[in-house]
Order: sequence, then C-alpha cells, then structure tokens
Amino acid sequence: CIDIWSFESDSFDTILFMMNGIGLAKNLGGLEHLLLRIRKMININGQVLLDSSDVKYMFENDDGSLWIDLHKDYYGDLDYSIGYKDMLTSSFPWLFVGYDILKDVAIKSGWNVEHIYQDDHYHFLARLTLNS
Repeated sequence: CIDIWSFESDSFDTILFMMNGIGLAKNLGGLEHLLLRIRKMININGQVLLDSSDVKYMFENDDGSLWIDLHKDYYGDLDYSIGYKDMLTSSFPWLFVGYDILKDVAIKSGWNVEHIYQDDHYHFLARLTLNS
C-alpha cells in the first residue's frame, strides 16, 4: 500500500479504480490532476477501468426537477465518511462523477473514453486509453 501521489514504478497494462475509486481525485478540480498523474503510469496500449455514479438522483425533487446548491463547485464533490457498528471515520472529500463530465475531463487530459456499461440508476463503467 502506498499513496498514489507518491507512487513511482514501471508502467502498468491496466489500472483499476473500482467501487468509485476515482473518488481519490477528491473533487472535480482534482480529477484532471489525477488523470494526468496516471497517464505516466500506464503502458502505451494500456487501459484504465473505472466506475462511478452520477449522484444527481440525490437532488431530484418529486416532479423530476433538480435542486442543486449553486454555491458548490460540483454536486458530486461530497464530504464522505465510513461507519461500521459504533465506529465512524472523520469526513473526507470524495468525488462522485457523472459519465459526461468524466468524459469531458478525460478527453481534455489526453484520454480516449469508452462507455462500457450503464445501469438504471446513474452508475457506469468506463474504459480510458491513451490518446495517441
């Protein structure tokens, strides 16, 4: 185990960010930084597989309209904590990013983006490959 920001190694064929592991970006502003960082870790013909959820459903009203706090940068930038029985972590920033926004940021960061899977509740799986 090592922090991804200090990790130095040879490159990989595949990097996985499963169970919303792309949340390591902390917020939408950090997503481009993370995608640029992992470009250095992937082989020329390698891939990044990641899943995430667009959490806009958390802000849906009964009529289908969305209530979004315009004072926040992005509604998927959340303060998150994990609990088990009577233990609870301190909150920490975690990103839940929708596919369209991920695609825009990834392309800007030099990636090709493939939409592999979408369920009926805003959860998706994507594949990133290097833009040659």
